[in-house]
Amino acid sequence: MKIVLIGYGNVGWHLSRFLKPVCEELMVVTSKPNDKDDFFFSDTIPENADFYIITRQEKFVSDTSKKIKTNNGIVVHTSGTLPAEVLNKHRHYGVLYPFQTFRKGRPLSVPFINFAIEANDQFTINQLTNLCDSIHQNYYLVTQNQRIALHVTGVLSSNFPNFLYVISYDILEKYNLHYEILKPLIKETIERLDYFHPADVQTGPAIRNDSEIIAKHLELLKKDLPIGADIYEVISKAIIKYYLNEKL
Repeated sequence: MKIVLIGYGNVGWHLSRFLKPVCEELMVVTSKPNDKDDFFFSDTIPENADFYIITRQEKFVSDTSKKIKTNNGIVVHTSGTLPAEVLNKHRHYGVLYPFQTFRKGRPLSVPFINFAIEANDQFTINQLTNLCDSIHQNYYLVTQNQRIALHVTGVLSSNFPNFLYVISYDILEKYNLHYEILKPLIKETIERLDYFHPADVQTGPAIRNDSEIIAKHLELLKKDLPIGADIYEVISKAIIKYYLNEKL
């Protein structure tokens, strides 16, 4: 099995580690190779591989696809939102979307990635699911709308909370408190998801509609970190509305 991985950013770096042990030949196409990594790097795309996996930014995927020359090779991208049809110049095409947050150079702390698979034909679906099986990763067959919904939930549950951590760290620093004080709270909140639906374990002043405490918090934030006040107010109103059974 010959696999061409196009792009060597956050996603490409991690996928290369999963794919190398299971394929006869793995080529990484990038203009910025890393001499410390034990891969075959190239700045041109070879012809007639079994898989072409495009991990570049969405704005580059279509042009990259046009440079791929293959008769029966499978061409996929890894975007959470880009339509699979941008690759439709190829006979077999689809999406292999890794639903995880990645940082180049830092191995994942979890052993598994959930892949969302979308394809234009059954042959491509079979080949992509076999690929996931070979690297011992979970997969889900999805439609384009399901994939976009999945991407939205990733932003809501990972990207947005991380920014709230940024704000929280800034506030603690301002009041000469170390951020380590937050970590047990964050871990407990996350670990509850193993046992409860998040709607059943929501806590805090907003779910109680405690306007007095909310006002005190907003006063501090408006003084020390106005952007935090804006976010606090929006989320508090959303929580109050949700738990008063007024759907957003």
